[in-house]
Amino acid sequence: MNIFEISQLKGGYGKELIIQGIDLEVVKGEWLTILGANGSGKSTLLKLIGRILSPTAGIILLDGKNIHNQPARHTAQTLALLPQSPAIPEGLTVFQLVSLGRNPYQFWWEWELDTEGKKQVSYALCQTNLLALQNTPIEQLSGGQRQRAFLALALAQNTQVLLLDEPTTFLDIRYQLEILELLHSLQIQRKLTIVTVLHDINLAMRYSDRVALMQNGRLYCIDQPAKALSPERIKEVFGIDVEIIDTSIGQQVVPIQHCP
Repeated sequence: MNIFEISQLKGGYGKELIIQGIDLEVVKGEWLTILGANGSGKSTLLKLIGRILSPTAGIILLDGKNIHNQPARHTAQTLALLPQSPAIPEGLTVFQLVSLGRNPYQFWWEWELDTEGKKQVSYALCQTNLLALQNTPIEQLSGGQRQRAFLALALAQNTQVLLLDEPTTFLDIRYQLEILELLHSLQIQRKLTIVTVLHDINLAMRYSDRVALMQNGRLYCIDQPAKALSPERIKEVFGIDVEIIDTSIGQQVVPIQHCP
């Protein structure tokens, strides 16, 4: 069953059209990764799906309903978006930041978390291994801890869908794997639908159920990682020659040379 059905989607920034007409279906419970060269429209597509940008044409159905015709509060109870390099709010503790994930479930005059809110915040802190740091100011966290804090904020929304734009940006190899392993665990435990934008082809190959390759604002192909990330398609989209090798964690991509 599809959680998203996207038809002839177009959009961008002002008069600059980036997304050129995309048809895409996302299955409930799957992990879809969007890949493409710089400027191909990956982040723009994610912002359109997450209602950060409004489309100039086309339609996005979330659970069968037009996402742009639904109240923002209702959408936020179904979908959470973690942007690339989110701004670090000054003066907030980890607990206070994560508690913001409960805003879609409360009215503006409700300052205290209700019982369900406390439960979800506690769950999010535990899942991201931040319970011991809940009273620590955000600005005192390491890069990996900050990323986990913002992920906990998204988890506290208790949504069905997570949209993540470059969740491993600026993280070293250890924290990249830590974040993606956590997401993989949550996908299985909570049957989450995850849509990520990544730059690392091998991480996409390792964790995704399907991969969508983008080129010039259009969907070049979408398939299982081993099929979508063939040497021929990688050469066409990224302009490099690669070899595919078998490893203990599955197939991985080895860049050989840039194609002139």
